[in-house]
Amino acid sequence: MPRLCKQGLHECCVCLIQRASICLEIYPHAGALPVNQLKSFKIICLEVLKVGEDTLKYEELLDRLYSKLPEKREKPSLDIPPLEILHVGMQTQIRNFKDVCSVLLREPRICARYMLKELAARGRIDDSGVFIIYSRVSTSTINSLFKRFLDQYVICKTCGSYQTELRRQGKVWIIRCLACGAETPVKPI
Repeated sequence: MPRLCKQGLHECCVCLIQRASICLEIYPHAGALPVNQLKSFKIICLEVLKVGEDTLKYEELLDRLYSKLPEKREKPSLDIPPLEILHVGMQTQIRNFKDVCSVLLREPRICARYMLKELAARGRIDDSGVFIIYSRVSTSTINSLFKRFLDQYVICKTCGSYQTELRRQGKVWIIRCLACGAETPVKPI
């Protein structure tokens, strides 16, 4: 059984909508309710609410609430091609390294420098865009390193977008998101 507030209105809607703008329109005194009452009262009321002369159903109130909320933006997905890793003797080659870096909007030399530092190995990028590591490294190790590079130097920490650029200001490296505009400092490479 829903409890009634001072004016005889159902308090359960206040808890359900939790201080949203529609809640304050219908219940102007809702802001005065203690937060512990709002959190502890968890009854979903599907009864008809009486507001003055009008009667509003729960579904109508919910529709009004959702109409006032901003639309949810979908995260743009990025199709990153899988790394084409080959083992040739004691060398490991990533054939499509230049293409993958261009999709991520990163210079291949920066990504290569990160991977070589993490592997403590030597390597180079040849003229055709193939990244050559002068040691034999397992495919799973390279993939996990690449995922770590994405997490640290590509993905925006604020909105999770891949549409970022990495730039250097003095000694500080900064990821600037092209989607939300956030700037996040990261460890130097």
